[in-house]
Amino acid sequence: MALVFQDPQVLSSEPGLHAFIVGVSLYPHLPNGGGAQATNSFGLKQLTSTALSAYRMYEWLLKNRALLPRKLATVHLLVSPSPKERGLEPGFAALGDIRATRDAFGVDAEQWRERARASNDGFALFYFAGHGLARKKGDTVLLCEDFAKPGSGGVLNKAVDHDHLFNGMSPRKRIGEAIARRQVYFVDACRTDLPTAGQIEEPRVPDLWEIELGGTDNREAPIFFATIPGAEAMALDGVQTLFSQAMLACLDHDALRPLDELDANGNPRYGATAYQLEAALKPYLVTLNDKHRTTQQHTMGGRVSNITLRYAEGPPAVSVVVDVEPAADAASVVYRVEDAQGQGIYDLSPVNATPFSHELPAGTYKFSASVPNPQPPYERFAIFGQVMPPSYPVKARVRQ
Repeated sequence: MALVFQDPQVLSSEPGLHAFIVGVSLYPHLPNGGGAQATNSFGLKQLTSTALSAYRMYEWLLKNRALLPRKLATVHLLVSPSPKERGLEPGFAALGDIRATRDAFGVDAEQWRERARASNDGFALFYFAGHGLARKKGDTVLLCEDFAKPGSGGVLNKAVDHDHLFNGMSPRKRIGEAIARRQVYFVDACRTDLPTAGQIEEPRVPDLWEIELGGTDNREAPIFFATIPGAEAMALDGVQTLFSQAMLACLDHDALRPLDELDANGNPRYGATAYQLEAALKPYLVTLNDKHRTTQQHTMGGRVSNITLRYAEGPPAVSVVVDVEPAADAASVVYRVEDAQGQGIYDLSPVNATPFSHELPAGTYKFSASVPNPQPPYERFAIFGQVMPPSYPVKARVRQ
């Protein structure tokens, strides 16, 4: 059992967040894996970023454990890093041997589920990064480290059916039995067709557990897929998957918005919900695709709900980009920002260069720009705007 974090105080006193994180880069039985070679590698290659991406998710949870929807109680982590990743991240050595084999996955999945059954008010989080395949449209099969091991039986005997994992985390029919009603899943893997799917009759994936019939599945449990069905997930060599980079960046900034609750001082509390993350991921991935000449698209599924995924310590800082029109007048323009109470909080006189940028905490502001004693007549620019991540543009036109 790879239980790499637990907080005894949270476990004994309140419903907590229980995480299960898996990252596989090294596949010993695929080409250049160092193990007994598979009779058929299905065109799959070694990976160099997925174990690192899982580790970054683990780091993120630890860093933000006081800002999660429930306090972090346990983390199960399985990682099979490539030699390159081991050289880049010293933290792998400190974790010891917690390889993401199919047997280890089954043990930790069961422990994770038992933790989630401690309370209906708990929170369960799952993240997988590694190779993935599909036997049919919408299917997602997650490949463990020992995938394609010679003599291991069927094609997918060392894999996990994500739908089966998800369904096994649903409430059971038995009266009085609990399970976390809020869950979130991140599937950072390809969803391309299994090359032999048309030749093998219903390639089977061994069950993780028995799933009882009946019961009301009243979970709030969105699934964030890194790719659309039939598409590949992409990564930066030795750095991170594109989806991991986008997801963590959006959770830390771009998806933060005021929530329908107040902080201890009576001010709006900021955080990221599932819907806000979904909305922020789209433009962020577009930017990454443009930068790296990739074509990755994500999608959302599961029991879609706008659950809160994290809180923020306060309003996030937002870059305000100001463009004075016409640019020739910038040397004479006085620029000013006032808060919702009319208090001046930013002044620049004269502007001189345009466009320019500055930061403001998210919120509502009045922006104004003017030219003192204008000859010929100028118009005064003034607008009210709600400044929210990722950035806020201000076009200040000062000439009639």
